Amino acid sequence: MTQNKNKAASDVAAALAPLSRRSVLKTGLWAVAGVSALAAGGFALLRPSPRDSLPVPAGLVHLQAQHYHLFSRLTEILLPTEGTALLPAAQVPVVNHIDSLLDALDPAIRKQLLTGLALFDNAAVVTHFKRFVDLPDADALAYVGDWVNSGVMPKR
Repeated sequence: MTQNKNKAASDVAAALAPLSRRSVLKTGLWAVAGVSALAAGGFALLRPSPRDSLPVPAGLVHLQAQHYHLFSRLTEILLPTEGTALLPAAQVPVVNHIDSLLDALDPAIRKQLLTGLALFDNAAVVTHFKRFVDLPDADALAYVGDWVNSGVMPKR
């Protein structure tokens, strides 16, 4: 019985002999690099938005075009005015006011906030295969709700 165990152990050792820690790590790294490249390529294909070509008002100090389009989209879904006596959101310079409010923030905090907003917009590509600014109204509201009610503190 002991001889059978020793023979089985030596058979396994002989089968694994060509494998080394280095070859396993090298193969694993190549696999991770391949998956990462595919993910990045897919993201790059899904990331462009038709809104990117829309004009941005002059005079914005802190908001770039991507942030402007994000806030415009948030205004559309979070401040609906259709069927009310309120002015349409397009006639109220909400995003310009947000831009001026950002002036009060410390530059380092403002930079982090704008990075977080870009993450919010682009993270939708992972779950919805398009940016937040391109989601239909119902999906966009659900997406905002998912972030607001998330158990992950940075998302909140």
